[in-house]
Amino acid sequence: MNKKINNSEIDVFEFIINLWNNKFKIILITLVFISIALFYQLYQSSLKKPISKINTKTEILPISTDDETKYDAYNFFITNKYDIGGLDFNGKKIEKLYLLNLFIDTIRKNKFLSNIIKESKLIKKENYTNNNEYENKVNQLLKSIKFIQPVYDLKSGKQLSDWQIQFLTDDIDAWKNFLKLLSDSTNREVQSIIRDNFKAYINNKKKIHQYKIEDLDALISNTLEIHEIETENRIAFLIEQAAIARELEISKSNIEIGLLETKIYTNENGMVTNFTTDKHYYMRGYEMIEKEIALIKERKNPQSFNEKLMKLKFQKKKLLQDKEIERIQNIFQDTPIIKSDEFYAARIMSEKIIYGDGNLKKKNILKSIYLTGIVGLIFGILYVMFFLEVQKRNNILRKK
Repeated sequence: MNKKINNSEIDVFEFIINLWNNKFKIILITLVFISIALFYQLYQSSLKKPISKINTKTEILPISTDDETKYDAYNFFITNKYDIGGLDFNGKKIEKLYLLNLFIDTIRKNKFLSNIIKESKLIKKENYTNNNEYENKVNQLLKSIKFIQPVYDLKSGKQLSDWQIQFLTDDIDAWKNFLKLLSDSTNREVQSIIRDNFKAYINNKKKIHQYKIEDLDALISNTLEIHEIETENRIAFLIEQAAIARELEISKSNIEIGLLETKIYTNENGMVTNFTTDKHYYMRGYEMIEKEIALIKERKNPQSFNEKLMKLKFQKKKLLQDKEIERIQNIFQDTPIIKSDEFYAARIMSEKIIYGDGNLKKKNILKSIYLTGIVGLIFGILYVMFFLEVQKRNNILRKK
């Protein structure tokens, strides 16, 4: 048993030595295989076949947390109700997700994206004989641009990836230029949308503010008219009561007569009710009643004696003094939306393109070298083994 094991060990060692001694043959055969593969790839390239396209993915990143804080003052003001002026500025907060959604909604509009394709000259119009052919090509390219939604972990809800743009291109530099133009143009468009929305929002607030003033003016006018009618009716009533008092020769009232004005009644349920009436107002005496008439007529500001009218006027004054619209406009002016050089809703990371299956031409060459190198190495080893075995047999035959 030991003798067989030793022979086996000697054979393996001898095999390795033989391979080492013939290493140049193995290397030469391997290089021949690699050369054949390279020659084949170069030959295929010379045939002018369609250029392999590169599969690209580009991330769309939202604004940073630091940039989001630049909207804190506006967001605080827009989401809090201010009762001083009677206005409610419950508006839309400008946050990371809101800006990103606006960016994505804008970039996915076919008309907008089509205009950017034309502006970037990703497809050159001069290469087409007529406008219809050019427009069809633009539409084809438009459909080939894919927007990949973020991926979320189903259990934790954590976002695993951002929005991405996927596209097959044969010109990376042209695609990068397109992405940069797309990012800049989309941010300008979003900026314009937010400005227009804010302008419409302020105009609506101004209208509501003006409507409230108009409603108060109408209430004040109606209340003033009612007050004047009530004053006239009061004077007419007092004139009548004064005439009755003169007829009864009641010049002044006394305590006993005054007590007659308030009577106590008990209803069917036993409830006690105080009931005051002007029915016996003449018992106050014509001197007091006529004095009251004179004082009413001599009032310089009759409206001061109407509590409801005074409250309505105070409400109108609050609205006229309201500064909330002016304040929110001033705060909005300090946001990056107005400072155009600082604003962005999201960014297309054109400088950090992720390559998918990549440059097929380059990868095919590397793959061919790798595979043929392995095949050549194996073939070289087999050739050496075969050559040694033949040599060994020839030596045995010579000895015989």
